[in-house]
Amino acid sequence: MWAATKQHQLRVDRWPRREPRVRRRGMTLVELLLVLVLLVLVGSLSAPLFEGSFATVRLRRGTDQVLAAWSEARTRSIEAGLIYQFRFQPEGNKFRVERWTGGLDEDPLLGESTALETEDAEAVAEATGVSTEEAELASWTLEATLPEQISFSSAEAVSKDETGQRQVMRLDQATSTEWSEPILFYPDGRAAAASVLLKNNKEVFCRATLRSLTGVGRASGILGRDDVSSLGSQ
Repeated sequence: MWAATKQHQLRVDRWPRREPRVRRRGMTLVELLLVLVLLVLVGSLSAPLFEGSFATVRLRRGTDQVLAAWSEARTRSIEAGLIYQFRFQPEGNKFRVERWTGGLDEDPLLGESTALETEDAEAVAEATGVSTEEAELASWTLEATLPEQISFSSAEAVSKDETGQRQVMRLDQATSTEWSEPILFYPDGRAAAASVLLKNNKEVFCRATLRSLTGVGRASGILGRDDVSSLGSQ
C-alpha cells in the first residue's frame, strides 16, 4: 500500500504544473481615443518645427547654389580671358551667369556686341575671328532656379570713388529688364565686392558675400529680420 502510494506520488510529480492564468485587460474605447488625441496634439505641435527646419535647409541649399555659380563664373572668366556677369531676378528665384557685353574697352576680344547676342559658338568664331574653343567659352551661359519657396531679397555692390570714399549701390533696383544689375568677374580672378541676400517663406535670411580681391564667396549663418537690419546699418 505504501509502495503504491509512493509510485502514484511520483507520477503526479512528473506531470507538468499548470501556471495560473493571468487575465490581461484590454484597452477600452475611451483609453484608445485618449491616446489618439495625444498623438494628434503632439503632431500638431511638432509639425511647425519640422517645417521650419526644412525651410532653413532649402535656404542654405539656395545660398550654396549662388556660391557655386559665382565660383563657376570666376573660373570661366579666367579660362576665357573675358568678363562674366552674375544677375538674378529681384524678388524672384532665378539667376544666370553669362559673359558681360557692357563695353569694348573692358572686353575687346569679341568685338562688336551685335555678334555677342548669339549662343552659337561657330557663328561667334566666324564673326570675331577667335577660335571655336574661345567662342564656346564666350557663349557659355548658366541659368538656374533656387529651391522652392526661396527667393532673392536684395543685393548690393561696394566700390570706391576717386577720393577713396566707400560707395554702396543697390543691384536690385531701377533695372530696365527683369534681371538685376550685374556682379562682374574679371580674368585676373578679381570680382566686384558684392553681397546677395536670400530669404525663405518664413522671413528667415542668409547672405552670400563676394570678396573683391580673390573673387571668392562665402555664406553667413541663418539671419533673422533684426540681424538683417543691423547689417544694413553697418
